[in-house]
Amino acid sequence: MKKPLTGVLIFLFCLFGIVGISQEKSLKAPEPLFAILGIGAAAGFFMAILNHRKSRKAKSALASLKDGERKAEKASPPNDFIVRLPKSREYAVPKPCCSCYGAANSIWPATGWQGLRRYSIDFPFCKTCSKQKYPWWSHREPVSIYHDLRADQMHFLFHNEPYAWEFSRINGGKGLG
Repeated sequence: MKKPLTGVLIFLFCLFGIVGISQEKSLKAPEPLFAILGIGAAAGFFMAILNHRKSRKAKSALASLKDGERKAEKASPPNDFIVRLPKSREYAVPKPCCSCYGAANSIWPATGWQGLRRYSIDFPFCKTCSKQKYPWWSHREPVSIYHDLRADQMHFLFHNEPYAWEFSRINGGKGLG
């Protein structure tokens, strides 16, 4: 159910509750119920109004997009390129940025977990990618690490194919896959 409709339904439910309580003469102290239902009606009203504005803005923004941009927006997320390597204490890391393969000037601490044990490797990263492609609120990572307990392997997931190939090559991997 859409949020504006949910807000309207909450508002109407609380409004009918207020009307019903006001007509019931057997209640000795209806004031707390009036207060609770009044707050609920106000919350439902503001929920409907605020989310209606957001949905209008989203619809107008979507309508202004061209057909090609619409298709690109609905496209699937970028492919992950997987490098499988035997479990080791250290891995060699290529020098360019792990996201754009350009010059790196900071690090990205990629981490993985095996039970309570944490694995962490610092990958080179550039500030442009950290601000544009992977800001802190996006919950996306340029590199992810997983430990496969069945094969005793480490799986590295990269968003950049050339970087994944180079990482596999310098660590003695067999390519991607």
